[in-house]
Amino acid sequence: TNWYPDNSIIYVDPPYKGTTGYGSTFDHDKLWNWVREMTEKDYKVYVSEYEAPPDFKCVWEKRLASSLTADTGSKTALERLFIYEKR
Repeated sequence: TNWYPDNSIIYVDPPYKGTTGYGSTFDHDKLWNWVREMTEKDYKVYVSEYEAPPDFKCVWEKRLASSLTADTGSKTALERLFIYEKR
């Protein structure tokens, strides 16, 4: 069963790993596996995150001020956009 129309582009902006998040737990491993599955179904999936597993490729990055960090206060962070590199 296809979840999205053919040729869909999926953008994912999860709570970033290592940040305070949104007040709930988030399974990052489950997310990365889901992205792999969707890519294998020929969807284009882009994930906004600071880091990704080694089988993902960074296609864009920009240094930004971040207020959602594990520490108090604002920091700069290198925000990135990743895609899965199918094998």
